[in-house]
Amino acid sequence: MLGRLGGMAIKGSSVRRLTPDDVGPVTVLQRCCWVDEAIVNETLAIPALHETLDDVRRWLGEWDTIGLWLDGRLLGMVRGRRIGDDWHLGRLAVVPDLRGQGVGRWLLQAGEAAADPQCRRVVLFTGAKSQGNIELYRSAGYAPIPSTEPGTVSLARVLRGD
Repeated sequence: MLGRLGGMAIKGSSVRRLTPDDVGPVTVLQRCCWVDEAIVNETLAIPALHETLDDVRRWLGEWDTIGLWLDGRLLGMVRGRRIGDDWHLGRLAVVPDLRGQGVGRWLLQAGEAAADPQCRRVVLFTGAKSQGNIELYRSAGYAPIPSTEPGTVSLARVLRGD
């Protein structure tokens, strides 16, 4: 997922692919970030809040995931993988103290840049009441598509037309 993106999100930070060995910091980051989502969406039925270490370790081995680090601290992450003609992004997370500083947008762009060249669009979803997330995605060119999960909004951005 690395390579086609210029500049760093935070001065002095570094980006690298996350592996199953990163299970601890990833689990802490996603729990920290998805508590806010649970509050806004009035539900605890969010997978990121219930995954075990083994669950997180497993998906770290299955998804192409990058993490943004500074001084040994995981500041943010995003994961992606190809499903059919679509590049699916997920688990876009930024530590609370750095939100609103462009880190999420940078991670979104990093995730998009990693898309398989054969993919026609990028697809993602967020909580239906997660207005900040929805605004970020819309400002990046995403438009709503039919959602299959109750309480969520699915969005997509076309990468290439055929």
